[in-house]
Amino acid sequence: MIISVLKGGLGNQLFQFAAGKSLSLYNEVDHELDTTHFERIESKTTQRNLDIYDFKISSKIVSDANLLKLKPNTIKKVLLRINNQLFKKYYLNWDHRFFDGRETYLDGYFQSEKYFLWCEHDIRRELILRDELLSEIVDIKDQINQTHNAVSLHIRRGDYVMNPKNRHLYDVCNSDYYGKAIKYIRDRIENPTFFIFSDEINIFKNILKSNERFIPISSMLTKNNKKLKPSQELFLMSLCKNHIIANSSFSWWGAYLNANNNKTVIAPNPWNRSKFYRQTDIVPLNWIKLETEK
Repeated sequence: MIISVLKGGLGNQLFQFAAGKSLSLYNEVDHELDTTHFERIESKTTQRNLDIYDFKISSKIVSDANLLKLKPNTIKKVLLRINNQLFKKYYLNWDHRFFDGRETYLDGYFQSEKYFLWCEHDIRRELILRDELLSEIVDIKDQINQTHNAVSLHIRRGDYVMNPKNRHLYDVCNSDYYGKAIKYIRDRIENPTFFIFSDEINIFKNILKSNERFIPISSMLTKNNKKLKPSQELFLMSLCKNHIIANSSFSWWGAYLNANNNKTVIAPNPWNRSKFYRQTDIVPLNWIKLETEK
């Protein structure tokens, strides 16, 4: 039995699911998900929803019996928290010891394709948007599919800039980065159309020039006149042929789930400014890293 703790936004949930599913397939054992984090009110963190079940994943929510069997006891949890806080060990980067476990309670972020690269086709088959959610966005899906050289561009702001600590660590994707990324695409791809995924498009309006085709997606509504769900936006992002991503696990998955083998994906370098947990394994080798201003 492999149990994955789910926490954070949809992008984080997908990494945690994929790593756990990979380990369960490797060991030929069951995989279940600990979702108790979403049952608590975290007043000090950004509120998140359990969006991963918008996809057709086979992993079930963990039973009480299995949770009791594998979840660390109170003493071990305290030691893990101290380890995280003092040594900044959040299981972000690749750890070659990962596949040693068979009966394992996975609590971390596991933000590297190396955790599931060997079974990526199995992972992709599970991350299919549910039919009822897909039916709500058919018109937007068709618009992207019918657009020549569609490029997704994700601008992540929100808690990256509202929280002073986050702003210091994660606010690396500035106008210089997006300007260079757009130029990189424009110089190599004929007549690209940029589909913008962000609620704060105007923050970089100086780079959204009138001679480019920029189409905002995040402000669109479903057929039922509802705001797009994160899972729907991520699915629409994956339909684009090429990608400019933020230092965000959300747009990472939007680009990763694109099935185009010849896609161009541009990512910021560095991913964050932390001295303790630089994410050296998160960007796949065949993606383009663009240096950002310090």
